[in-house]
Amino acid sequence: MKIKVVFFGSSTFSIPFLEVCNKKTDLCCIVTTEDKPKGRGRKRIPNSIKSLGESLSIPVLTPRNISSESFLNSISDFNPTLFVTASYGKILPKELLSIPSMYSINIHPSLLPKYRGADPLFWQIVKQEKKSGVSIFQMLPSLDNGPILKQKGFTIEKTETYSSLEHKCLQLGVKLLEELILDIETDKNIQLKNQTQNKLFYARKRTSADELINWHQDSSAVLALIRAFPSYIGAFTTFYSKRVKIIKAKETDFNSSGSKNGQITIHSRNLYVKCNDTHIQVEELKPEGKSIMKASDFINGNISKNAVTFFI
Repeated sequence: MKIKVVFFGSSTFSIPFLEVCNKKTDLCCIVTTEDKPKGRGRKRIPNSIKSLGESLSIPVLTPRNISSESFLNSISDFNPTLFVTASYGKILPKELLSIPSMYSINIHPSLLPKYRGADPLFWQIVKQEKKSGVSIFQMLPSLDNGPILKQKGFTIEKTETYSSLEHKCLQLGVKLLEELILDIETDKNIQLKNQTQNKLFYARKRTSADELINWHQDSSAVLALIRAFPSYIGAFTTFYSKRVKIIKAKETDFNSSGSKNGQITIHSRNLYVKCNDTHIQVEELKPEGKSIMKASDFINGNISKNAVTFFI
């Protein structure tokens, strides 16, 4: 008999795990966040999880208060075996976590206990970690510190981007979730491993201040920050008081002696910027109010020959 699951999720990261639950379990309910106003008309729009749930004809709940008696009763009525949570965005209270007959689990894209928090993918790249992974853990009414049921790691490549790291975590996370569901269905003995309190880094939600490039840092740190954002966000700098997002950049052997930090050098139609230790080559940018463009197009429209210019 398939296990009964209530799924909690609110972002596109949640979708593959929702699909696993729909295929491999008796998915009886989806819980997600309320519709949010978007666009000029501020019309309330459902998130991707709610839209998918409705297309699958699965009941979708969007409670404002997940501790309310009415919501707790609604979830209890499903008699779930398992809660599966992936990028829901809220800490589940003790009263809610105690409802499933077996586990309340969360799928987290890092090797816990390191990088607990809301934005582990971003911080792992910024901190230039060498290894990442996925942890499936039993939820407690606190942040990401419950015992681990499944965990596996992989190498973070030197050129890893937010998108590529997310993709790897999704692929591995789906595999681990499928394994866990099978273990539960076949009554396999599941070993829970308590998290240590060592080597903790709180992966807080990033802010707009985290997006600003500091050209006084070494090139490795600057490149890591650029790679750590999805392209629709992007790390930014300023050019003549206007924001410019640096979408893609790479290491280079180019060197211009005497350049100051943030100084732009144009050589052979390529755009180089001086960091604290050496230069990086900028390949794609997005000037304020414009579309993403190649560095050569930015040069043509913004930088005069022999001009001394800076990103700040």
